[in-house]
Amino acid sequence: MGRFADGTPVVLSPTASQPVPVPNNFNYAKDPDGQKCPFQAHIRKVNPRQQGIPRIVRRGIPYGEREKEPKDKPSLKELPNEDVGLLFMCYQRNIEKQFEVLQYMTNEPRFPRKQEPGIDPVAGQPGEMGVGQQRWPTQWDAPRKEHKPFDFNRFVAFKGGEYLFAPSIHFLKNIQQILT
Repeated sequence: MGRFADGTPVVLSPTASQPVPVPNNFNYAKDPDGQKCPFQAHIRKVNPRQQGIPRIVRRGIPYGEREKEPKDKPSLKELPNEDVGLLFMCYQRNIEKQFEVLQYMTNEPRFPRKQEPGIDPVAGQPGEMGVGQQRWPTQWDAPRKEHKPFDFNRFVAFKGGEYLFAPSIHFLKNIQQILT
């Protein structure tokens, strides 16, 4: 995702070590080549931290029972293969100008740069071709020539989605006046 389990952004530190609250006011100016946080990392695809990029309020909500939590570093055999997941929920003022723009960015292989980092392996929708191989750093701040290929195909299975309307608090407080 581009963050450690404690929320530390990988662009700021090679380890999970940030104080609480974790800093969220950062950019990628000191990582122009994607050596600390790769261009295809979810955090960098959907929030490249440039002016003009739409902002949304978002949360991932885990669901389902897990015998071992991800923080316990279970082996591949110990990972659940069904009945668990992550529900994504977000709020924004204009779904077309905010959320749908972010969806485009996750699925555009040439975004955020023309280096073709590929689609977002977590939120991108690969279609029939799949995500394909992407190159990921072997260690923090490794030169690009040391990045190794990794195949993220079908890492996430999408189950569906809905666009729902949530009226503002102002609207709800004034609904009586609006209706009369």
